[in-house]
Amino acid sequence: MARRLVLFLGLVAFLADASLASAQNDAMLTPERTRSVVEALAQSEWEALDPGLEGMELMAGSVGITALRIDPGKYSFSIALQSGSDGERVDEFGKQDQADIAINGGFFGEKEPGKGLFPVGYLKIGKKRYSQAWSRSGGYLVIRDDGPSITPSMDGIPENANAVLQSKPLLIEPGGVWAMNTNLGNLRRRSLICLRGDDKVVLVVVSGLGMSLFEAGWLMRGRSVGGYFECDAALALDGGGSTQLWMREEKLQNIRGDNAVHNALLISRR
Repeated sequence: MARRLVLFLGLVAFLADASLASAQNDAMLTPERTRSVVEALAQSEWEALDPGLEGMELMAGSVGITALRIDPGKYSFSIALQSGSDGERVDEFGKQDQADIAINGGFFGEKEPGKGLFPVGYLKIGKKRYSQAWSRSGGYLVIRDDGPSITPSMDGIPENANAVLQSKPLLIEPGGVWAMNTNLGNLRRRSLICLRGDDKVVLVVVSGLGMSLFEAGWLMRGRSVGGYFECDAALALDGGGSTQLWMREEKLQNIRGDNAVHNALLISRR
């Protein structure tokens, strides 16, 4: 019995050492641009904006970061659709629905120039489905009364939700599992959503020169592996010219996108 206990404790110590070594190796692989942004974030502090809402904004060289940390117990989430056929910017979405915060949502296409926008990837609000799902790519942002969740597309279309928006790529799978395996290196503005283990929701907008998806995704990881935001799950929303963020009270700088978008994620005080 004593020998088994010694062997068991030895195995536990070995696994702990292996886990620590793996984290240290991951931290050494942190992309250089991500590392410089993490260093700037580490020197900043979250600012209390309202009960249940904190913010942070900074420049790290040529990369701008605007982040919001939101308590879903204080704020509700919803998805809004364009009121016309040619889309809107998120400030228009937010004002129309009397929301407090708006960020661009999922991908969309254009039928023909000036002929209207349509959603790409699964989109469902209430009982109405607006588009087809990708069977394997990306993940679902699932909106329920108690707040949002993120699930991989391979798990199937979520049921019993107020709204479901599919986007890609899935940066971090639920459980904090790193999901990115390639880095194309394309620097673009990014809109990202993260769910933390403490149930807080984090929105991150990357502006300025931008980051690659791989670099931005790594930023959403835990600090022990060279990230910052400690996400249990993270999903990229549409990016590039669609990237935009609006706050009704402008407690952080609003970011205006290059183009109108088909849909937006809205956050409102409960």
